[in-house]
Formats: sequence, C-alpha cells, structure tokens
Amino acid sequence: MQRKFITNLGFLLLLNLLIKPFWLFGIDRAVQNATGAEAYGDYYALLNFSFLFNIMLDFGITNFNSRNISMNRHLLQKHLSGIISLRMMLALAYFGASLVAALVIGYDLKQLSCLLILLLNQFLISGILYLRSNLSGLHMFKHDSIISVLDRFIMILLCSWLLWGRAGGTFKIEWFIWAQTVAYVITILVVGIFLSAKVQLLRLKWNPLFALMILKKSYPFAALILLMTFYNRVDSVMLERLLDFREGAIAAGIYAQAYRLLDAANSNLDDTITRLKAYREQAGVDWVQLESPHSQDEIKRAREAVHCPLSFMKGKLGRYLTLEEHLALGVTIAWYPGFTHHVLWAAMWDFMQDFNTRRSEEHTSE
Repeated sequence: MQRKFITNLGFLLLLNLLIKPFWLFGIDRAVQNATGAEAYGDYYALLNFSFLFNIMLDFGITNFNSRNISMNRHLLQKHLSGIISLRMMLALAYFGASLVAALVIGYDLKQLSCLLILLLNQFLISGILYLRSNLSGLHMFKHDSIISVLDRFIMILLCSWLLWGRAGGTFKIEWFIWAQTVAYVITILVVGIFLSAKVQLLRLKWNPLFALMILKKSYPFAALILLMTFYNRVDSVMLERLLDFREGAIAAGIYAQAYRLLDAANSNLDDTITRLKAYREQAGVDWVQLESPHSQDEIKRAREAVHCPLSFMKGKLGRYLTLEEHLALGVTIAWYPGFTHHVLWAAMWDFMQDFNTRRSEEHTSE
C-alpha cells in the first residue's frame, strides 16, 4: 500500500509538472497579452466574484465524502445518488445568491452573461472535485491523477489553436471562458466513465434527512471556507467596482497580471518592483505594498523605485521592523497585523474545539 501511494504521488507530481507550468506561463499569460488589461481585468473580477459563494456548491461535502468512502466503500452506491441530489439543490442556491449579489453591485447585461458562464464553470469544477473524491476514496489514485490535469490539458489544446492555430482575427476573452466550459464537461464525462465500473446506473433520489445529516457535519468547515474565500477573492471585485468602468477593468487586469503569477511562485525583486510601478503609473493607485521582502535592502530598493506611499509586510524578514527602522528606510506606513491574526486564530481554535466537543457529545448520546 505504501509503495502504491508513493508511486501514484510521483505520477501525480510528474503530470502537474508537465501540464500546469505550460498552462500558467504559456496559455494564461498569452491570453492576458492577447486580450489586454481591460478585457482580462473585467474577466478576472468576474471570475473572482464567481468564487465568493462557491462554498454553497459543496458545503464541505467533498472532504466528508472522500474520508467516508475510503472507510466504507460499500456506501458509494447509496451515497452517490443522495449527494448528487443535494448538490443540485445547493447549485440552485449558489446561482441565486450569486446573481442577486451581482445585480445589487450593478453588473451590466454583458457582464452578467459572462458571469453566468463562469458560474456554470464553477458548478462543473465542483462536480469534478466531488467525483474525484470518490476515485480517491476507492484508492483509484492513477485515475484521480489523470483527472487532476485533464481539464488543463484540454484547455491547452483548445486555447493553443485559438491563440496561434487559426487564421487571423482578435482573440476574445469569451473564447477563453467557453474553452474552460468544454474542458470541464469532457472531464466530467471521463471521470463518470471511470466510476461507471464501480457504480450501477443511478436514479437520483432526494432524501431530506440524509441531506440534513451531511450539512450538519459540514457547516463549520463551510463557514470558515466562505470567510477565507471572501478574504482572498474580493479584492479584484472591489477594485473593478470602485473605479469607473474602464479604469476599474484596467486596474483589475494589471492586478491580475501580478496575482496570477503570485499564485504559482514568488518572482524576483525586479519583477515585483515593475508591478509596483505599474500599479502607480498605469492603474493610478494611491498606495502600494511589498508583500514578501527578504531583507531591508529589498525594501530600500522598492522605496527608491516607487514614487508613492509604500508599505511592506513582514514576509521573510524574521521579525517586524521598529518604527525607527521604517523611517530609516523612508517608509512612513507601518503594517503590524500580527496581533489581529493571533486573535483570529485563537477564535477559530476555540470555535473548532467547541464544535468537536458538541459533536462527540451527540455521538455519545446516540
């Protein structure tokens, strides 16, 4: 079992190393360059908006299912029907909440049409992740590894042709969105074929008691994920909404060019300074922040290059700098979030401890 796990882990890493770097640096960056900051920024803000209520699609079900099926494989047939029915109901709530929120913050008809496709994509991604949890629960690790990169591989093929293979014309951001939809649909069909060998023909059946049991076990994790999703994703949405339409989209596009790479790895200081200057000179922001400095010398170089208010986070410094050290570097904004972070972590710990205690008491009483 241990050898099988290590072999499949190596297979997974190999697939990801082959596919995802080309997707990020070849396709995603090429789409940004082909569509421009405004069109990509509008797409990126809508994409992040589609993430805000994403937890409503899953509610922690995937994590519960993976653990449960690995321990009780005989329950796959029984649970699959009930969980898919529950996820359909959650999808209706997700679409409703997202569209109402989109109307409240003032998205126009064109943005709403793109958002609707992105919401569909989120639904498909969530479905893929749930079906993959059944593969991992059944210890079908190689199949799971293939599915983990299949959507990206299909998108690479489609987008490569749209970007470089067809004759003439301007690349449209809508093509990028629809390419994702096609890739996700094909991936769901493939994972369905993989599971068909283990599951008989399904008849969807709504079981409210079963749905309530699943949601009751998952809601604390869902609440935490919802809060962290807003924390990580709402910035580009706010950036696009707070500025005038065209300026907001351009600013979100410039932000996306930096953040999409930050998702993958830390870049070098020169690239970081270039992006900080772009925020100021192209997006017209009033204040920039160096996220992860390694030394005071890096902060000093950023301070000299950027001609606007600058702050920096602790990053790799090892300690928070004193106010005197801030001033010596020419920085007049001090960023000290450590205390609030510890308060939040303590509150989360107390919440989860209390939840586990109550759940144990419920199991004991049963």
